Amino acid sequence: MKVFHQYRPLLLRLSALSLLAVLAVGCSTESSTEPSQSPQTGEEATSPSDAAAQHGEVRHVDEASFQQLVLQAKGPVLVDFYAEWCPPCKMIAPILEDIAEEHPNVLIAKVDVDRNPNLAAQYGIEAIPSLKVFQEGRVIGNHQGFASKDALKSLLGLDTSTPL
Repeated sequence: MKVFHQYRPLLLRLSALSLLAVLAVGCSTESSTEPSQSPQTGEEATSPSDAAAQHGEVRHVDEASFQQLVLQAKGPVLVDFYAEWCPPCKMIAPILEDIAEEHPNVLIAKVDVDRNPNLAAQYGIEAIPSLKVFQEGRVIGNHQGFASKDALKSLLGLDTSTPL
């Protein structure tokens, strides 16, 4: 027991540094040991009949709806590649909600990498959160890790001043 107490301060410092590193950089999708969660009814999957995606809101998309809702969208789409278990992903979610409300011309799409591994592989997602801006089916901007609201608005080419 004495040995543990001798190394306790060091262990606490290492734990704190590890947590800070995860929050600063993001979560690696390759080292995930969390099991995939089953989709929640009506939340994750979007049916093809729901193709009229409304801009100005956050939409959960999957491999079946990605083509229609993201690649064929009329206007900019910010896609958040995330996972339920990722702390930085949870931290960025309310920021994305705010941007969607403030800018109805922008569609915010969320892709759960655990449930949609083919999309994550197709777009080279190695760490999360990973954000990509699509315009007319092409990726025109990227950001990896947590970002401030102003940084995300800048990535989208939006005015970063506070709306009235």
